[in-house]
Amino acid sequence: MSSILNTIATGYRYFFYRAYSWQLGVFGKDDVPEFTGVITISLCGFLNAITVFLLVQIVSGVLMSIETEIIVLFIIVLFGINYTLLVGRGQLESISLQFAQENSKERRRGTIFCITYVALSCLLFVSAGLVRNGM
Repeated sequence: MSSILNTIATGYRYFFYRAYSWQLGVFGKDDVPEFTGVITISLCGFLNAITVFLLVQIVSGVLMSIETEIIVLFIIVLFGINYTLLVGRGQLESISLQFAQENSKERRRGTIFCITYVALSCLLFVSAGLVRNGM
């Protein structure tokens, strides 16, 4: 179990690192790349959470709704948690050092991982939404 959690934590940190390093490379430090990294990972996490919510409705057959205020609060809390875990307390430097030395093979594999994660997150969200709305 610990191995699975370590793999998930590494993937989480790596996804943030790739979003952060891309923004840093394209726009530079003045454009606050750590903010883009946190926004990116928070958006995907939000899509994943909503997808789970939709799947619960599909499986249970019970349609539910969430108040807009709750959604906004959830997004703010998710952003705060991600910021604290990834940028706060000096984590940004630690994450950068962890992945900065990857070779081209590791980088290619990481790119595939990131693209697959974003694509699946979006695809599952849209698919679950379509099925739920067809109920």
